[in-house]
Parts: sequence; C-alpha cells; structure tokens
Amino acid sequence: MQFLYENDNYAPKQVEQIFEGNMDHNSIVKNILPYSVTSDILRVIPVTWQNDICLRLDVITGIKADCLTPIEPISIEQVSATKEDINYPSSYVFTSCWLGTELDDQPFENWLQLELYQDYLITAVNFDWIEYEAKSGYETKAYRISYKSNTQEEWHLYIDQDANQNITTYDYLELDHPFTANTLRISLGFGCLRINSISGFAIKGVQPPNYCEGSVEMEDQFLSIYDDCPFPIGLESVKVKENQLTASSSIDVYHSPNSGRLNHLYGWQAEFNNQEQWFQIQFDQRVIMTGLLLQASDNCNLRRFALQFSYPSVDNNEMMFYDYKNMMNSIQEFMASDSVNCTERVPLIPYIRANYLKVLPLEWDNCIGLRMEVLGCNDKG
Repeated sequence: MQFLYENDNYAPKQVEQIFEGNMDHNSIVKNILPYSVTSDILRVIPVTWQNDICLRLDVITGIKADCLTPIEPISIEQVSATKEDINYPSSYVFTSCWLGTELDDQPFENWLQLELYQDYLITAVNFDWIEYEAKSGYETKAYRISYKSNTQEEWHLYIDQDANQNITTYDYLELDHPFTANTLRISLGFGCLRINSISGFAIKGVQPPNYCEGSVEMEDQFLSIYDDCPFPIGLESVKVKENQLTASSSIDVYHSPNSGRLNHLYGWQAEFNNQEQWFQIQFDQRVIMTGLLLQASDNCNLRRFALQFSYPSVDNNEMMFYDYKNMMNSIQEFMASDSVNCTERVPLIPYIRANYLKVLPLEWDNCIGLRMEVLGCNDKG
C-alpha cells in the first residue's frame, strides 16, 4: 500500500509496487521498501525475466526492540531550518526548543531539517510542544513530517493509517507506517518544538564496497591471521559517539571530527594542511585493532600517514602516545590510493591493543581529510 494524493483528501489507495531486478548474473541490486512490512511470510512474484525464472536473495530485517532504538548521536551540525529565531534557534531543538511558527507566520510555513547522512528505517518519534504566545483559535499543536532517502530522492509527506497528515501526538509516537529516510523535515502548525529522540535503525546495503585497485586481499593476508577479530568497531554505525572523535582542527562544522566516519556525506577535513594535523579516536574500552578502512573526504585524500596509540593516563599524568611500528621495529608509514572514489583496506600487522588511536597525515592530495572505520574487536584479555 502507498498513500497517494487524491485532490486534497490524502486518501490511502492500493498501488502495486514493481521492483527492479538485476541485468546480469553477478550484480547485486538493493531494493528498499518505502515503509516496513511486518509478516511471517514474504512472497516474491516474478513480473518479467530473461530465459528462466530464478533468483538469489537476502532480506533486510530487524526485531521490534532493535527497530525502536533511538538514533544516536544526532548533533546540531545535522540541523538546519528556514526560520532562525534569535531566542529559540534550530540549534536549541534538542535542549530547549525551536520556534517554528509565530503569530505572523502561516501554519506549517517553516520547517526544521535533520540530515541523517545514511538511510534509516524511521520507526518512532518523541517530540515536545511548547506554547509560545498562543492566541485562542489560531494556534494548532499539529506537526508534519516529510522525508526523502537515497532510493527516493523526492520529498514524501508522512500520512498515518487514518489518512492524517497533521500529527497531534506528542511525547512518544510509534509510527503506523515506518519509512526509509536519510533526511527529515518537520514543520510546525504553531509554537516551539523540542526533539527528544528519533528511533529506527540504519539500513545496511548488500552492495560490497568499491575497494581501491591493488588493495590488500583480506581473505588471504588479513583474515587468515586475524580471523577472530575482523569486525567494524563502530565509527560508521555511530557506536563510537561524537565526543570520542577529536582532531587538531576542522575547516568548518560540516567537516568536523564527527564527520570522519566511513561513508559519511562530508568527512573530516583539517583547517590547515601541514604535518601538525591529526585525527583521534577514543574507544570505550581497550580494543584490538587489526585493520582500517579509509576513504577520501570530498576532494581531500591522504596519500601517506602514520599511526600512534595510547592508554588512559594514570594519576592524572599526561597521556603518552606511542608510534606504531612494523615487525622490524621501525615506524610504519602507510601508503594509500590516489583515488578519491574507493575504499582503502589497511591491515595492521602487528595488531594494536589500545584505548586511543591517532592518525598522523604525512602526505596528501589537495588537502588533509578522511573518512574511516577501525576493524578489530574488544579486548577480552
């Protein structure tokens, strides 16, 4: 079922959804449902085919408890708005409130936008409405949610199962029809809006990364050595929180350390281009690091870099960083690809066991920047 606009009634209407398949034997096609389906049985109905009807597939699913997990962190860097009140700007939407509509504005005229950077299945919202100079008979506490995603680039208006586009439920609201989105717009009928949380989960595609040409083959040289510890530690998934990522400098708020995550829209970019710059990750506990995944940031690309690692300071002493060395006990310098359109795989042999990791740029194209993930596992020793 999809909701289509019939005049101004926004009536639900049954529409058959046709999905695109692949054109050859080896390519992988990802189809994201416009909203979630809860069911015990899923049936695929072939519509067109070449030669014979056959397929191989996987299904992206989640249990309800996981689907209702708040998306964290969402920072003020991800927020913008058409209206910025001097006392209640959009940057206050998580702590105080954003003044979306005043008496001189038309209801739903202004919107607040959240950039999530990747596709999420949005399953619930938790908002507060705060009265602001209300005038009897004029104000409405309703709000509207619009969204778009990587697979649906046009804006769509959320409509509940009763065909309502104006939502009046505050506090916690589990959505009738969860939807896929990487960008949200919330417009307010009147008053001041506070966002307590937005719940859902990241939709991980099945398309393999575009690894750089000549990148190390993990199966032969990496997983055979560290086959028990090859997992992403949590930059891309945001398990590593915003306050755990720091850097020597940033050129602007869009290229902050928090943007230095694998597959981020922008990536981290240093304000200065010299060998005094660094990008640092602090982990919740000691981890075993067995490899890195690296991408360029916009047009900034690391060509050569070194690593340092450290442990929590003892008795408030200054924290010491140690140079990462190779098996010959020499400081290891890593060479990266000259391409800005691929993912570089960097095995760490020997592995690192530490609480902090620092990337030290030594040579770069255009400017200093990166997006990255750390591979490894928690140290259980």
